[in-house]
Amino acid sequence: QPRSPHCADMSNTNEFAAWLQAELSKHDAEDEALVSYIIDVMQDEDTSEKDALEIITEFISSVIELEEEQIRTFAETIATRWQEQQVAAEDTEPALATGTMLESLAAAHNAKLKAVDEQAKEEQAARQAALDEAARQLTLAHGAVVVSGDEEDEEAEEDYPRTRPVSEKKQKKQRKQATAAELAMDFDNSNRAAVAQAAQSKQAAQREAAKTKSARDKSDLATDKARKEEAKEARRRKAQKGERRR
Repeated sequence: QPRSPHCADMSNTNEFAAWLQAELSKHDAEDEALVSYIIDVMQDEDTSEKDALEIITEFISSVIELEEEQIRTFAETIATRWQEQQVAAEDTEPALATGTMLESLAAAHNAKLKAVDEQAKEEQAARQAALDEAARQLTLAHGAVVVSGDEEDEEAEEDYPRTRPVSEKKQKKQRKQATAAELAMDFDNSNRAAVAQAAQSKQAAQREAAKTKSARDKSDLATDKARKEEAKEARRRKAQKGERRR
């Protein structure tokens, strides 16, 4: 029966070649061409394990002077060592694939979290800048109105002769006081509106942060679930290989 295709990588093949050359050197037959020939026989997918063992046995008997039973044992040792190398390589591949997938998932997850955090920071900075600008404009507007009002009052006092009745000055002063009170009330209302807007922006930022945290938690759960599923699948494949070997 033909053997299934071998999937040993170069490192495992080199390791087997080094071991085989060391074994052959014990019998003064460490020629690299011998090692290469034996490996080619073992890698031939069209040759059954039984036929490969017979070919190796016959080949070894032609290059090494040993008893027939010793040659048979040596050939079986070579075949067994080759099969062990293939099993080790197959067991390593799923673990490497799983590790690579988990690393990719972790990298994608971290990149997504970083992007969400940066976006939240930018939005918060933009809202804060808008609030600061609104407060600055409000302060400038209030200061300009008050200064203008003071200058007009001074000019008005100069226009009125000192001989004018005191009652009119008093009326003018009362009007000034009323205007100042109205401005103060307007400023207070505007300040309250700015404070309310700031509170709303803070609440919006808190809601956005909560959504970001919720998305992060969901992503963490998905990554953890994927990691567990991959580990479970690796154990299942390994158990199936163990059952096939038995």
